[in-house]
Amino acid sequence: MWRERYRVLFGENVAGTILTTPEGRIVDCNEECARILGFDSKETVLAHSQAWDFYFNRAEREILIDRLRTPGKSSAEEVRLRARAGAPIWVIARRTVASYVDGVPELLQGTFVDITAQNKAQEQMKMLVSELEILRLGRN
Repeated sequence: MWRERYRVLFGENVAGTILTTPEGRIVDCNEECARILGFDSKETVLAHSQAWDFYFNRAEREILIDRLRTPGKSSAEEVRLRARAGAPIWVIARRTVASYVDGVPELLQGTFVDITAQNKAQEQMKMLVSELEILRLGRN
């Protein structure tokens, strides 16, 4: 029964979920995480490499991880990641410490929802509004 609950909660979720070590080793992820990151399956993500590879700048992940060093803290924010093919993807990400060893974070859990399409649509809308404003000013 717990396996079915786990599968429904993580395996069939619309949010990507990933477990990593603070050092960046990917321990596990769900299929949606793999899809968001541009992989065919979670197995290809796990065989891939490090969580650092999904950031344009390694320091970006370090800053985000440092925020979690205080027990009980989590962070949720819009983050730019790099998909497997190198294209930028935008996600709303929540990170939390999944487990501690002697008070030190051992596993980090990240849960994220892809908002790339929404961000692109917002940018297109801004461009259209600017173009309409230019046309309106040109008529006056």
